[in-house]
Amino acid sequence: VGNGHQISVCDNGLGIAPEHVSHIFEAFQSFPRAQGRKGTGMGLAIVKKIAEKQGGRVWVDSKPGEGAAFHVLLPGA
Repeated sequence: VGNGHQISVCDNGLGIAPEHVSHIFEAFQSFPRAQGRKGTGMGLAIVKKIAEKQGGRVWVDSKPGEGAAFHVLLPGA
């Protein structure tokens, strides 16, 4: 990634439905998870805000039933 840094976190969970992907980095957006647990909807919004303040970006690759890969790209010094 040039002189930048990319951090990726992958899981093998439920995945994210295509209609929810564009909303998961918005504050207070929380979608059902395994065992019916529900988050606050702030974690990914905070990650996005920090990344963008540093000139970076965030995105997710996911297929329902196959988990998700969350990516953060930060520019180098």
